[in-house]
Amino acid sequence: MPRQGDWYAKKMYMHDVTGRGGQAAKPDPNNTYHVEHYGHPSKFGYKDIIPLWKAEEWDPEQLMALYKKAGAKYFVSMGTHHDNFFLWSSKIHRWNASRGGPNYIPGPQFQTG
Repeated sequence: MPRQGDWYAKKMYMHDVTGRGGQAAKPDPNNTYHVEHYGHPSKFGYKDIIPLWKAEEWDPEQLMALYKKAGAKYFVSMGTHHDNFFLWSSKIHRWNASRGGPNYIPGPQFQTG
């Protein structure tokens, strides 16, 4: 499971990145990692990563205790990630956590073409 951070969904597709001052194009490290571990993103893309997500270390009670200990008075969860993956069931599009991710059995909704 890739753990390169929040921008993996974008950077895994960035195979021609130009550096500062117009340096020669080179692949983004996230793209290189993805190709080495999963193959080319055109064949195994972000939609194919979602069914691999696991939550075996997710402990919401421990997380809330940590926030409370830090002095938080309330908690607000993210509703939509920057990659447009909704963390709630949505009728707007099928790209959401109720249709992919931990405890979900993948179906045809993420298949293409």
